[in-house]
Amino acid sequence: MNRTMQKLIDQLPEKLRDRARDCSDPGELMALAANEDIELSDDALEAVSAGYGELRQAVAVCNKCGKPAVSRPMAVPEDSGLVKWCEVCGKVLADERDYRIEYR
Repeated sequence: MNRTMQKLIDQLPEKLRDRARDCSDPGELMALAANEDIELSDDALEAVSAGYGELRQAVAVCNKCGKPAVSRPMAVPEDSGLVKWCEVCGKVLADERDYRIEYR
């Protein structure tokens, strides 16, 4: 259970906490609170409206060494895009054979 859900559950009356722990996401918790006419704090409402309070960033990670990649300009003039580059291995990470996406 994530921190946002636990914060929401902690704000509920004792008699509803067991039912609240059965909810699969913060939206269900909000619905439970609304059905029971329970007001939640502004912080709890803001956490839910802001992506459940736990936004994570997608990071390209080198499959060989496990270190995060950096973006670098292409060396080829006709392609001005950025490439994923592993500074530890010293190579371009071209596709899913070279890197994976992790959320941090």
